[in-house]
Amino acid sequence: MNYSRREESFRYTFHQPLPGTFHMTRIDGEVMISSEGKLQILDMSLNGMKMASSLNIPAGRHEVHLAVSCQIASELLELEGTILWQESYAGEYLYGVQFQQDEKVREQLLQELKRYARDLAGMD
Repeated sequence: MNYSRREESFRYTFHQPLPGTFHMTRIDGEVMISSEGKLQILDMSLNGMKMASSLNIPAGRHEVHLAVSCQIASELLELEGTILWQESYAGEYLYGVQFQQDEKVREQLLQELKRYARDLAGMD
């Protein structure tokens, strides 16, 4: 895992993208539940993540809110966020997602990222 600088205090870049799933929960303020899609998490901080998916989510024209499920180290996390940007890359779509979490979920995410980093360091 690499450390890269952004506006947050830290951001982890995963050597191997982490698999997860997502579904859209709102588009332009309208509540909806889409079918589940697959994603790969490329990097993550407490404030958000960069993800890749083969699905073209209409984030450029709409405000899209997502519910994301992923396992970083040992616990399954349920995260919520809004897509801030989208770009096409190598036959897939990359998305920047800003999380909207309460402190309990942020603390759980922090502990999972630390556990992941410790586990990875122990494998070297």
